[in-house]
Amino acid sequence: MASINDLPDELLVEIFSAVDLAQLGNLRLVCHRWNFVIVDPTTWQRAFSRTFGAHRHFPQIRANLTWMGEYYHRLKCIRLWSKARGTHVSYQLINNDLRYVDHVLADFDANGGYGKLLTASSTYGSISWCNLTNGRHQGFVPWRGTALMEAFATNWHWSVAGVHDELVIRNLKALSTRGNATVIAKRNSTEITGHKFTAIAINPSHSSAKQGPDIATATSGGTIELWSLQGKSLATIGGDEPIIHLKSDFANYILYITTTKLVVRSFKSPFDIIATHDLPHPLEGEYLDHFATFHVDFAGQNAIFSHGTNVKVYHFGSLPEIEERTLQMNGNVVLNEMQSIPPERVQKLGSQDTKVPGGDALYFATVLDTGSVVVWNCRSAHTTIIPQCEIAPPYFGKHYPQLSDDISPVTSVAINAAVVVVGGYRGYFNVYDVFTGNIIKSEASVKYPRKFREMFDELVPISAIKLDNRDQSATHGVVVSGQFVQYFRFGDHVPTPSHRSAPKRRNVAREAPINRQISDGIDEYDRELYNRRQEEALVEKYNGSDLDVDEELRVALALSASQPSTDSDLERAIAASREESLTVSAVEDDEEEDEELRRALELSLLES
Repeated sequence: MASINDLPDELLVEIFSAVDLAQLGNLRLVCHRWNFVIVDPTTWQRAFSRTFGAHRHFPQIRANLTWMGEYYHRLKCIRLWSKARGTHVSYQLINNDLRYVDHVLADFDANGGYGKLLTASSTYGSISWCNLTNGRHQGFVPWRGTALMEAFATNWHWSVAGVHDELVIRNLKALSTRGNATVIAKRNSTEITGHKFTAIAINPSHSSAKQGPDIATATSGGTIELWSLQGKSLATIGGDEPIIHLKSDFANYILYITTTKLVVRSFKSPFDIIATHDLPHPLEGEYLDHFATFHVDFAGQNAIFSHGTNVKVYHFGSLPEIEERTLQMNGNVVLNEMQSIPPERVQKLGSQDTKVPGGDALYFATVLDTGSVVVWNCRSAHTTIIPQCEIAPPYFGKHYPQLSDDISPVTSVAINAAVVVVGGYRGYFNVYDVFTGNIIKSEASVKYPRKFREMFDELVPISAIKLDNRDQSATHGVVVSGQFVQYFRFGDHVPTPSHRSAPKRRNVAREAPINRQISDGIDEYDRELYNRRQEEALVEKYNGSDLDVDEELRVALALSASQPSTDSDLERAIAASREESLTVSAVEDDEEEDEELRRALELSLLES
């Protein structure tokens, strides 16, 4: 008679992939062959697809997890987002009442768990920062120039602005303490004078002691210039077409978009062009009206360019060949947001780990002018990329303001390995499942306090939504609407400091022999006092020293009532106690009579 063990491994994979994921761990214990089939990644890939609706490749919710760990952590995370009680904190930023905030950085574990928030305006150059969770300890640095900036970039330590023929470099840490840490650098070549700055890139893993290039700038004349943080021009790279976007890992490559093509250059001198690839259509004429975005995933060696209805992924892992992959949209792209992950997981060339559960995918959330949000994997190897899911235009509740047809209902989006957060106006946002697009939490925000009148009287868009990029399973984030901020958290969050604390200095004096002897003697004395107090407490507890004679008698009678009447020992003890009590009373009476007799004798002697 045939049994299930007679089936080939391929059919067992199909059977086990239909089993509940929670039971797969128990089935591994049946026999060696079942264990071999169950640990096969194909089994788990198909089981994940049936349970969560995920494609074959997806981002891990936590690093270094097994398939079973990924399953349970993902279930817990989704449960927190959907069921946990929410905490919201609203506050206002000191940013000179400017709402043109287009650069937002958030660190949720800094400042001992209070977090750190930095906002900046590339239009006016103002920068503000504060505690992320409560808005305290705010700082503000206005732009002191009179001219508007042509290009701007910032990180936690430095901000760089291109104004006419000057590059303004500001040390943000020094600005917050000394107030004077600005370097104004002039262009190195007179040939590029008059060309506008069009793009700036800053090295995210800079070192203040390093003198190498940490800043790259591009111009409308097609020139790229490399700078140090001290404002020194280190190299000038000529070009013939205006540059629209610029990215670099500051170690291997410089990638940029011109009006007609993608260019990949070596970051090492003489900065040769390694490869080029034509764009679907030139970025000029009628196509200038469309919004263009450019991201680079150095870990997966992919350059992501969106313009109009086209999203192109250029894989440069086999240079000088560039492989083109396409994702066709049903509307024009108005916003393209990369998954919230640590910068080092994107900047380090070729660091994608395809052996982990899910294949270490990297998701994007693309917002269309129709209000839909498309979730897709930029590391997909297919020539035609298949989206993971599409979220319909969101409904933010009956209290949401009515919008005209020419206004996009979505102004901001954030995505991690578990959820997609879609925001509109006045701080409203919803939370969706990243695999299926099903709504997890509707109207996840709360109303702002009445003192923030602008949030009620005007149609204020959400500038940015930030999720914790260090922990994909974290259920907290921050919503920035110009000068108004709302921090939200679902469930409890235990902060994990992103930086190791500095070791404490050793106190050599405390380690001297005489000090150790004194310390040991004090400890021994404290132990003796503690033991003595414990003994006294036990004596009082078990010997009843805090009871008088009558109370002891009542306790004894109560104990005798609870024992059998044949307990002769107890009866003798009670009788002895009564006799002792009578004897004590008689002795006390005799002592009183002797005292009265003595007083009478003393009085008679005085009268005589």
